[in-house]
Amino acid sequence: MKNFQIYFKGLLISLCCSIGFATFSTHAEKLGNERIVSAGGSVTEILFALDLGAQIVAVDTSSLYPVEATTLPKIGYYRQLSPEGVLAQKPDILVGHSSMGPEDVLSQISTTDVEVLHVEHDYSVESLYGLIDTLAKRFKQEEAGKKLIAHISNELNTVSSDISSQPNHSNTSTLAFFASVGSRGLVAAGTKTMPSTLFKLAGANNAFADLEGYKPISPESLLVAKPSRLFIPSHAAAGQSVEKLCQLPALRMWAELTGCNITVVDPLVFMGLSPRLADGVALIKDMKTSK
Repeated sequence: MKNFQIYFKGLLISLCCSIGFATFSTHAEKLGNERIVSAGGSVTEILFALDLGAQIVAVDTSSLYPVEATTLPKIGYYRQLSPEGVLAQKPDILVGHSSMGPEDVLSQISTTDVEVLHVEHDYSVESLYGLIDTLAKRFKQEEAGKKLIAHISNELNTVSSDISSQPNHSNTSTLAFFASVGSRGLVAAGTKTMPSTLFKLAGANNAFADLEGYKPISPESLLVAKPSRLFIPSHAAAGQSVEKLCQLPALRMWAELTGCNITVVDPLVFMGLSPRLADGVALIKDMKTSK
């Protein structure tokens, strides 16, 4: 009997160790093979830049860069997710920024084995670096995160030097960004937005710096603000040429007074937190002196 007890205890210890080792091994393997669902264009772009593209199994409809993201299954718009759309992809983790929702859907998803990760951010260079660092640490890509931040910093420094070396670089232009120019009317970007940050980095003034966030304005307010150039995201331009945009009722009088100076831009660069931030600054730098 005593020999049997000794044998049984040994078997139990061996079994526990085996289970513990298997659990540890499974976790370690899963860490590099997690099925990621990404909700938000900025988050998706950063995950790809961190070399995590192979683990992303689905994205939301705002995830348009890089091109590989556009070929993945879609889960809907990041603000209007459904539990069925997300869970159908069998993810280990759902990643999105603070506007991801609705909240009740996220709560339902959280009751399953799926991790839901919110990444908070505002619209500044420091926030972009913080977002990269958060994602890099979560997915054990710290070295890739450091290299990405260093790359962005170097590109911004290069653009800043180019701006400083321009003749009359101290003569600031007044610019404006419109998130909408169509049937919804004019919606301008004020402070605490990505366009405002980009204008500042490019040495330009935001014509609507007295506003906070995105706010509707009247055509008359546009005439008073007198921006020398407008920046409009491609989705708001809706495939219209610059000439046609200048003929829109809300923009016609401004275009007649200042000229048809409109630049259609990538919404991910101008409205999100993109690793291509320096490209947006460089474009503004070039356009603010262009006629």
